[in-house]
Amino acid sequence: MMISPKSMLNAATIAAALVAGLMANNGVRAGDGIISGYAAWQTQGQVSQTPEDETTFAGEMKGRIYLEMESGPVASGAMQCRISMKINSKDASQYGIGDCAITTNDGAIAYADLTCAGVPMRGCDGTLTFTRGTARLEGISGSGTVTFLNSAGDEKPTTAPTATKTARGSMYFSELRYHIPN
Repeated sequence: MMISPKSMLNAATIAAALVAGLMANNGVRAGDGIISGYAAWQTQGQVSQTPEDETTFAGEMKGRIYLEMESGPVASGAMQCRISMKINSKDASQYGIGDCAITTNDGAIAYADLTCAGVPMRGCDGTLTFTRGTARLEGISGSGTVTFLNSAGDEKPTTAPTATKTARGSMYFSELRYHIPN
């Protein structure tokens, strides 16, 4: 079975970028809000063939989050996510899950769960859901849709039982809704 590393990494991208954008000090205040932005990420992890028709990627995704402001994109924080992506070799479908810690420029942290589904070359669409936070983000809740795209990485598919893979990409979110108690 030959699986593209890009397919395995799409799910991880969604979680990390969304969380980092929401947690930035720029524009995220107590109360209800909506944020838009993107993230640039990179990931490294292990690819393992699981059942005969499935490959699993497990690894860590890291990157910077940028929020869209009136003046343009503003670097707002950093994200770190543990991710797992399953890729079906028969129909090229992929499904990913992860958990993220997003650290804002002022040190507050938001935690979030993510899921996504998609196919290679089209991206992985999913949901990011805030589960808790620290400092000014304590009690954060909310969710929104995200899209992950791979922009670069190891292009060689693997047939090995286990291999280390790296990739880079971007995540986009246009209406991530949040609530932070006063």
